[in-house]
Amino acid sequence: MSNFGFMLRFLMPSGKIVPEISGEDELPLGLSDLLGQVAIRRLPPRPNCTPSPPERYEVRGSGFQSMEMASACGKRIKQALAVVGCELDCGIDVGNDRSTSGASLFVKDMFRDKFCVKLRDNIHGLDVFEEGLPVSRMEMSGTMTVTSRVEGFLDRLYDLYQKGILLTEKKVFALAFYNSTLFENSTQVRFLNLITVVEILSQRCRVSQNSVDLLGRMHSILREATLTHNELRSLTNGLHNLKRISIGESCKGLVSKHLGRQPGEYFARCYRVRSDLVHNGRTSTPERINPTELGQVVKQVLLAELQTT
Repeated sequence: MSNFGFMLRFLMPSGKIVPEISGEDELPLGLSDLLGQVAIRRLPPRPNCTPSPPERYEVRGSGFQSMEMASACGKRIKQALAVVGCELDCGIDVGNDRSTSGASLFVKDMFRDKFCVKLRDNIHGLDVFEEGLPVSRMEMSGTMTVTSRVEGFLDRLYDLYQKGILLTEKKVFALAFYNSTLFENSTQVRFLNLITVVEILSQRCRVSQNSVDLLGRMHSILREATLTHNELRSLTNGLHNLKRISIGESCKGLVSKHLGRQPGEYFARCYRVRSDLVHNGRTSTPERINPTELGQVVKQVLLAELQTT
């Protein structure tokens, strides 16, 4: 009868060390309700790694009677790690269960046939597999710096300095937020942060007077309703909020104002993706998560806003 196991690799910021997990020795985890064996260890730094690399750890599970049992235990530990990272302010990147490096199918078959070893990809996150043959992972690392020439840097710096641009606090904050997105490696995080730049710049205008009058009549009905204090307060605040257009429509309007209708519609689609990610944790249109394309739209809106008074 086959047994199943899992490997869960996660990262912590450079210098964040768990004292109980020293060296590279495995520490058995005394978790309750375990249907297999689980241990954790700290991985050694990659050779030729960049300065201040993240700390690498892995949790290894073995001896589970089914793939479902191994997967359930791994997912439970993964979610617990994410909560620990938040509670202790240490930051834990549990990954997206995707391969970061691996060998070709030909090499994997060769290792199985010649060395009786199951060669698996390195997964940042959870990897569940059938046990039997010893599992090994091929890992390669290196460093590379890609440079690009920033033409006209000094000329533009001198020009803007001479003009003595005066910016509001909101525009200064939007600029800082936009520039921070260029340091971000996560596609989803950069996408969300680019949306936030436009949210910072947008203004929620009041709806029409007819809409305000309608909301007033609804408020009168609400006052006569038999509701708890909390229900009444929640609905009253909701009606008050409806006196201004939504933040999504405000952002779409700002983009359309500076760039035209089509970019405005494009940003509205991106905003719907943002809402899916924020409220549901996933989106049915992941192909729209393109921070490079969105970044060009946001940059143009930001630069246009800097010219306004």
